[in-house]
Amino acid sequence: MGYPFFGRVHCPNEEWLARTAPEPALEPDLPIVDTHVHLWHFGECAPYFVPEYARDLEASGHNVEASVFVECHAMYRADGPEHLKCVGETEFAAGMAAMRASGKYTKSRVAAGIDASIFHPQIPDVISLAKAHPAANIVLIHCGSPIGHSAYAGKEAEVHGFWLAGMKELTKCPNVSVKMGGLLINIGNFDFTTAPLPPDSATLASLWRPYIEPCIEIFGAERCMFASNFPVDKAVARYGTIWNVFKRITAGCSDEEKRALYSGTAKRVCRHATFGDQRYRPSPWLVRRARLSLPLSAPDRVG
Repeated sequence: MGYPFFGRVHCPNEEWLARTAPEPALEPDLPIVDTHVHLWHFGECAPYFVPEYARDLEASGHNVEASVFVECHAMYRADGPEHLKCVGETEFAAGMAAMRASGKYTKSRVAAGIDASIFHPQIPDVISLAKAHPAANIVLIHCGSPIGHSAYAGKEAEVHGFWLAGMKELTKCPNVSVKMGGLLINIGNFDFTTAPLPPDSATLASLWRPYIEPCIEIFGAERCMFASNFPVDKAVARYGTIWNVFKRITAGCSDEEKRALYSGTAKRVCRHATFGDQRYRPSPWLVRRARLSLPLSAPDRVG
């Protein structure tokens, strides 16, 4: 598909999402750490802050114990030195953390880390980075962001082959783990702008399985974790539907593998303490993303 709307953030259409009934949560007791959430007021979209996220989380029926806020150029300072404007996002994140800590919105806890935000042709760059800095804890987001739109439209087999070869090589770097999810706007294999109804979790599972299942197979559950990429992926589905997608894909995994995929790996990589331990205070709870230079014709994106 070469549609121009892929590769960009789209405002969720609540009326469109409401055309289908919410799905019951699969395996509702399975503990989850959502490793990729944005809180922001993006463009013309409605604000998505702690209260909005808490409503989506509560309505989902899934057992989300903790969430990771990922920087997204939100709330930069309008004034002051240019190099300090980004501090506004850290201040904003601290405010969101305070709202969470009040207990009025959600009990989901928070964490910090470093992400590598790239497109699939840049996987070799991540390999070089990981080898050059073996002590660095690197998290590759969105399964390496395989691209299926623009110049890559109609090249599904070629893209998948290049992606898979790169990911297999990346497994040789023990300091790299993978966030799985966030495939919607880059892989471009579901046109949510023309579909009369939102897709169900079975449909999305069939579309995303070719990029999620291999990650689990080659990296192992202990180096993989799931991420909702909300509210970006709310353009196509409800929060609960996204988690049902992942649970359909992992239906054949063991209980031990599921514990790692949905929370265990995230707790280790994001340095979570026991959730009941009130002495643990991650600071900041803002995930910094390392963006590599982009040597290809594809739009930059937040996701």
